[in-house]
Amino acid sequence: MKVFFIIISFLILNISVYAEEYVKACPNCDFVIVEKSVNTNNCKEYFKYFFKDKRIGKAYEEFGDYFVPTHKYAEFWKRYLPDSNEKYFVNKEHVNNSTVSIFYEILPKKIHIKEGKKANIEMIIDNEKYYFQLKEIDGGTEISSCYSII
Repeated sequence: MKVFFIIISFLILNISVYAEEYVKACPNCDFVIVEKSVNTNNCKEYFKYFFKDKRIGKAYEEFGDYFVPTHKYAEFWKRYLPDSNEKYFVNKEHVNNSTVSIFYEILPKKIHIKEGKKANIEMIIDNEKYYFQLKEIDGGTEISSCYSII
């Protein structure tokens, strides 16, 4: 019986440590930050988000709702994603004379991000680069975000 209580206590301790490790990205968000680092792997800031029980399309929309208000040019990432894999530029008159280029790739190759299982999105604004990798995994979707200076 004593061994049983020790095992149960150990499991409860591990579950609580595991639960405390993850932080909600924002008070109103339905996803968590599972990893973050600074100045690693060519990323000045790196975050990995997890969207429990969400497919890639829904996770993309929720992440856009979180990311777009925090960056002045992110609206182009959300609003102007074309229907085919290509690199494109946002006109300078829309972005205060900054050059914004966006490239994305959907795997397997489909027409829209909602139809893929993985997606890579790269947004370059003058000398800043944002790279996002979205992928469906068991139990939800992961989105990795890397910010670097070129």
